[in-house]
Amino acid sequence: MGPAAGLVLLLAALWLPVGSPLGPAAASAAGNCKLDVAAGGAAPGSGTPQTVFDFAVEVSWKASCLPPQTVRVTIPGVASPTLALSPGQPATAAGTTTVTYTGQRTIGTAGTWTYEFAARLTAADPWVVLAGSAPSSLTINVPITPKPTAKPTPKPKPTVKPTPKPTAKPTKAPPKATPKPRSTRAPQTSSDPKETPATTPPGSADPTAPSSSEPTPTGPDATRRPLTAAVVPPPGGPLPPRGPGLAPPTSPLPGGTSPFDIALVLIAWVAFATAGSLLFAFALARRTGEDDDLPRFTFALATAGASASVTEGGAVPTGGAPEAVDDVPDPEELIPRWRRPSLQAARQSHWAEEGATRVPQRFTDGPAGQRRIVAYRLVFVADRPDDRDAVELGRLDRGDEVEVLALDNGFARVRAPDGLEGWIDASTLDEPPA
Repeated sequence: MGPAAGLVLLLAALWLPVGSPLGPAAASAAGNCKLDVAAGGAAPGSGTPQTVFDFAVEVSWKASCLPPQTVRVTIPGVASPTLALSPGQPATAAGTTTVTYTGQRTIGTAGTWTYEFAARLTAADPWVVLAGSAPSSLTINVPITPKPTAKPTPKPKPTVKPTPKPTAKPTKAPPKATPKPRSTRAPQTSSDPKETPATTPPGSADPTAPSSSEPTPTGPDATRRPLTAAVVPPPGGPLPPRGPGLAPPTSPLPGGTSPFDIALVLIAWVAFATAGSLLFAFALARRTGEDDDLPRFTFALATAGASASVTEGGAVPTGGAPEAVDDVPDPEELIPRWRRPSLQAARQSHWAEEGATRVPQRFTDGPAGQRRIVAYRLVFVADRPDDRDAVELGRLDRGDEVEVLALDNGFARVRAPDGLEGWIDASTLDEPPA
């Protein structure tokens, strides 16, 4: 034996004491970890070659050990029969760890196939196989495709030939009647050689010429002369001869109108136009002074009616005065209250007495706001900017100084030096003197 053989024997002796305990140690480790495979199954239990099956199995081991290295499902007889399963969320209870391993795949071949779950801790440990699964086998059915049934071809409907419409035979048109030539009458010649025969213009009808439809008289009456209509001349004299295509001139005035009648018509028209213009000017002038004249006119009517029914003492009615005066309408009913003549007459008596000696009101302090001067006598001061339903607060006279507080729709709210404050017509104010 050479030196090489001795070296091999030495190495074999050293390997046996070290390597021989590995197998029993690994086997004892698998048994101590209590690896177990349970509750395995597949869903659905049957399907088609394209159906995806879900596989699931529960694997448990001792909590102090490492998880199994491989958990698989095997379907014998199909291509790639082994499918490695993936672990789920581990759960530990009473020193045991339990994990559900799942996986999916298609079988792809028709038939009945069994499957088997197995797990091992390491590659050196034995496989722990599940005894039974639910269901125990998977059935793959190939769907039968029904043959398409051909739709019956509809029979063509028989075509009905249209019956031709009978064509009407053309009827011969009756021969056109040829018009008979009209008989022309030669102009009559006068027995007097000096007279020249009158020629008839073309297109004019001779009233004495017989129509073509009248029969030609025969016998002894054929020599009679035809009757002619008598032409009565118009009152204005004979009409001028008309030329071809010209109408007689017509006058816009009736027949027999003289120049004197035309002059009368013109004079009447001018008189009516002048009277209308004067009435319009008078109405316009009355409208301009209506605000001043209407109350006075109404007040005059009211006082005239009162004086007719009451004596100077105011107690004894006259004999011609009516007994019932309640039915007489109030002449001041349609006049604003502050402009009624009766109220103005009552107030004016007091204001007129002070008008001659009255001193215009002036502010003693300096100017504050807008100062204006009243330009009219007895200006009405109201409680609101309205000339109909306003209530009188006082009066301002010509020359009084006021302070303008506000303007509203042609009215001005003013305050007088004596404290009077209200609304007046803005047109009654004027700028103060410089």
